[in-house]
Amino acid sequence: MEVHLLQDIVLILGLSAAVVFLFQRLNLPTIPGYLLAGIIAGPSGLKLVAVSHEVEQLSEIGVILLLFIIGMEFSLKTLKEFRKIVLLGGALQAGGTILAAYGSAFLLGFPWREAVFLGFLVALSSTAIVLKSLQERHELHTPHGKVALSILIFQDIMVAPMILVLPTLAGTEAGSGGEDLLLTFLKAVALIGGVFAAARFVIPSLLFQISKTKSRELFILTIVVLCFTIAWASHAVGLSLALGAFAAGLAISESDYSHQATGVVIPFQEVFASFFFVSIGLLADVSFIGQHLGTIIGLTLAVIMVKMILSGASVKALGFPWRTALLSGFLLFQIGEFSFVLSGSGLQLGLISGETYQYFLSVSILTMTLTPFGIQLSHVLAGKFKHSPASGPFAGAAVSVKDLHDHLVIIGMGVGGKNVAKAARLANIPYLVLEADPGIVRLETANGEPIHFGDGTLPSMLKLVGVPTARVVVITISDPKGVQSMVSSIRSISSSVHIITRVKYVQEGAETLRRGANEAIPEEFESSIAIFSRVLHRYLVPENQIQTYADEVRANNYEMLGSRKHQVLSPLPYMDIPQLNISCVKAGPRKNEIIGKTLREADIRNKFGVNLLAVERDGQYLGDIHPDVRLLPNDLLFLAGTIADINRFQQKIEL
Repeated sequence: MEVHLLQDIVLILGLSAAVVFLFQRLNLPTIPGYLLAGIIAGPSGLKLVAVSHEVEQLSEIGVILLLFIIGMEFSLKTLKEFRKIVLLGGALQAGGTILAAYGSAFLLGFPWREAVFLGFLVALSSTAIVLKSLQERHELHTPHGKVALSILIFQDIMVAPMILVLPTLAGTEAGSGGEDLLLTFLKAVALIGGVFAAARFVIPSLLFQISKTKSRELFILTIVVLCFTIAWASHAVGLSLALGAFAAGLAISESDYSHQATGVVIPFQEVFASFFFVSIGLLADVSFIGQHLGTIIGLTLAVIMVKMILSGASVKALGFPWRTALLSGFLLFQIGEFSFVLSGSGLQLGLISGETYQYFLSVSILTMTLTPFGIQLSHVLAGKFKHSPASGPFAGAAVSVKDLHDHLVIIGMGVGGKNVAKAARLANIPYLVLEADPGIVRLETANGEPIHFGDGTLPSMLKLVGVPTARVVVITISDPKGVQSMVSSIRSISSSVHIITRVKYVQEGAETLRRGANEAIPEEFESSIAIFSRVLHRYLVPENQIQTYADEVRANNYEMLGSRKHQVLSPLPYMDIPQLNISCVKAGPRKNEIIGKTLREADIRNKFGVNLLAVERDGQYLGDIHPDVRLLPNDLLFLAGTIADINRFQQKIEL
């Protein structure tokens, strides 16, 4: 590596970090920050960095890794389900935009060849910016996120035939365009067929064998090689690198290792993606923008309105509700990165003049800069539309990991993890399992468990199984150092999730608690039962039902532990208020000295030291608790108090 390139890398990353930090403090989107960093460092700014071929290559790696990750988050089955959106929606959006841009340019006096070429440039949207914005907002798996991705896939596919017809459009060739298109189509079919075959027969077995070595370095190398090999093959047949990277991600998504692969690639993608956005800013000519500011603003607004209207109309034509159409329109109104590739070729072929090229660059950068702000505005406007029932191609799709909230995450699928999972199923609590043993993952996947292969010490992996939105994380592995590392990683991404861990010795428990765990359960013969009892307690499952679930587990696995009668589980308090606990208990089936009476008559606060917060009766919640509320048989009572007082009260109402 030459020293000047290293110097450029240091300047780009350092300046980007400073500008993005400022944008974060101002609660502004990060993408305009990267673009601003490029403008500041570029030829029209402080001239710190020259527009170099090496920087462009680094930016291309960022786009490749981004599309690779997006591909892994989908699957071939999912893609097949919305192929109609890819083909029909993409054709409507791209075709309509090309016609509108062509007509406008022709009316402004541009020759028809240049008008068609300008239509090509305007039709493409930015895959990198849209997908990064969707990732940051956790909206990739929403209806408008899937629609936008579908249309972007179609646009990426169209880049190859657009490039092929440029010489014919410029009048420099004749007769070879159709043959080249046919040959590229045949190569693309062969590539896609090969990728699908690898996804089904080769990649799952390969990654299984690699994972069995338990070498993180070997796993990372294998994933990166697969990504760049398929991307390179795509480029070799005349398609885009990004499309090949997306296909590579799809191939790996069919294996049990896609989440782990995503976790190890994300840090690289974040770094290289910054080069892409900065490289766009480097192209900006501030003096040209200043001299033609009025015209550029007018053209920018025209492009935004045309693309927004046509994109939204294409989505609406496919049967989606107005809300999805509006959000999709705001997502796709910018000019994309592949338009820069086309514009460079068109400039060399004489399809556009140097002045038109500068207008194009200025409008493109402005639309890219405005995209994150437009997405924020779109959600404000979309709030005026009522959420419609699921409709269109995505209705009835399976709930994705990112759609889960308030769920349980189990790390480790040994005996303890299996018991926690079983208890969660019995209580209808949504849960996900994270396991680092590929053999266990394969076995439990066949058994229908929602299990993912991955390393629980990686914050990126923890995010992918929804730890930031989970209510409880249970760590059941037996490696004390691994447990402590996992707790630290969990706390680095979430300060609110409740962490319950398994430890072997008291000393280990103290260190685990110091790192941020809420509870550390010493490894005893009923440690797994104690853990899942506390999980169910955290979800306010009635205490008598928790005991029933414990008996169920003992019946299957722990007969050797002795009698199961009259054993009392005593969950520890989980709130930060000392000695205060919130529990759900169920009233008995008959009236007694408490059940059947009003709160005034029962006087439970003075007699038992507990406060009634709410009552669930026949599926309805009574939140307005007053002295005349009458307690009835089989009520679910939500109480606040110490564990001892709640247990004493529970013994009375169960009689």
